[in-house]
Amino acid sequence: MKKRATQFSKQTKVYVKITRVLSKKNKSLNQECEDLEKHKITLWEEVLALEKENDEQQNKARDFQAMSSAAHLTFTNGQAGNDVRAQASLLALFTSGGVFRPIETDKREKNSAEILAQNLKRRVQSDFYKELAAFLVAAVERREPLILAGPCCERIVDALAAACGGRRFGTLVCDGDWDGNAVAQAEDGDDEIVLVKNALHPRWVDRWPNAVAESSKSWILTTPFVEDLTLLPVGFYNYFAPLLTELLVDDANWEGKPLIAGKNVEFLRGGEKKDDAFEVEGQSFAKMRASAFCVKRLTAMLRRARQIGTETLKFDATGPKRLTLLCGVAPFALATGNLEFLRETFQEEKTGLDAKCRETISRLLGDGDE
Repeated sequence: MKKRATQFSKQTKVYVKITRVLSKKNKSLNQECEDLEKHKITLWEEVLALEKENDEQQNKARDFQAMSSAAHLTFTNGQAGNDVRAQASLLALFTSGGVFRPIETDKREKNSAEILAQNLKRRVQSDFYKELAAFLVAAVERREPLILAGPCCERIVDALAAACGGRRFGTLVCDGDWDGNAVAQAEDGDDEIVLVKNALHPRWVDRWPNAVAESSKSWILTTPFVEDLTLLPVGFYNYFAPLLTELLVDDANWEGKPLIAGKNVEFLRGGEKKDDAFEVEGQSFAKMRASAFCVKRLTAMLRRARQIGTETLKFDATGPKRLTLLCGVAPFALATGNLEFLRETFQEEKTGLDAKCRETISRLLGDGDE
């Protein structure tokens, strides 16, 4: 009995000793976790500072290049030096985006759509981020040019470029006469995605269809005003699929979390799964005066987006309808002056839509919240 008591006492001492050691290690690990969290926050702040600094440097470079070119033009034409600033605003400029440094990576195997869905949540506030992610990745896969109208265009493209290659997007600013050299710069650069500002400049707009017809890049024209889309000829949408960001985004996300880097997206055209639902959607576009060429492009892109959404992003039951309506039918209807057709379609389909989607379409139609 005494021997057992002695043995128990020894075991107790060992247990106490081990407990103390584990407690110290646990405290140490907790401290390390706190330090790592503080370091992570610091890195996020550094990312934001670097991004801001990079934007400022790019703006300075653009101003300097524009001023230098304008000064040269002024000198050779014998014009007054006071015209330099006026000339500077009439020059196009392409700026390469470059690789993100630093940027968060995800060790788990994820494709671009999954990464983009996360990135979108870090840049914008949206109830439809999955539908938007599926549509954008489908467009990049097929190298289908887009025209985005509304708020937060650059934030959306920022998230897309990171997810589809881990880069910033290239930027082409359209000023003055059409500049084939600036477009060629963008085409020859390393940026997979090129965002175009002031894309609907009257001296540029009719040149875009030929410029992007055989491009290997993903071209995204942008305008902050959805009303601009109604001023374009219907034929413009043979080449650029319209997308209304104001339907899909409630606000910017200012949390400042770093974007996640994804891999380059391979070119994919054809091979989409047959989907009878889009035979009906094709008829919808045709009723809105879309050409056969346009119908084929839009339905193929939506078909691929639906496949991405259901198989990868796990759409809920109403996801496919939201995708088709918000990323396909509604933007095209507004752009081509077919809101009455949209209203008829919406009345037929709204019982199968969620409340947020119904509210969004009702607002676009000017019907208030239904």
